[in-house]
Amino acid sequence: MGSAGWIGYAVNTANAMTLTIELTIGVCDAVHLLSVYLLGLSSQLSAEEAMNESLRLNLQPIVLTSVTTAIGFLTLNFATSRPFAELSNMTAIGVIWAMVLTFTLLPAITMLVTRRRKASAVNERLTQGFARFIVSHRTKALISSLLLALGLMAMIPLNIIDDDPILYFE
Repeated sequence: MGSAGWIGYAVNTANAMTLTIELTIGVCDAVHLLSVYLLGLSSQLSAEEAMNESLRLNLQPIVLTSVTTAIGFLTLNFATSRPFAELSNMTAIGVIWAMVLTFTLLPAITMLVTRRRKASAVNERLTQGFARFIVSHRTKALISSLLLALGLMAMIPLNIIDDDPILYFE
């Protein structure tokens, strides 16, 4: 969004969703990087080895998806609507920024946090205990999950769709 401000774009109802799109894609990049990193830590790799392995495994997929996503959004420049062209450019820039930050800032912050706080044995015991509970009570867990899902689905008609842009700015 800051890059869009530098370019001179004004925020409007079409490009206001840029931030949500960018954050979603950025979180996906971060989850991929951190999941492999945490897997490496759990398999007794050092923090540096785990991060190096995560970067090695995720570099190509994250770059490929980020670049193709940016290109896909840039095709909106062919739309006749200027706000959608701005959305296109803003999102493409944001996706590339998310990729850059995933490979620079995220590993640095992760390594700093990992050095300061080692994995808690209490958290590991709680997670393993929860997993054992679910496995030993799998039928009850399945039935409970299905009942919860059915209850939530029964509430779908209570949702009210109110998409009036005039009411966005009171």
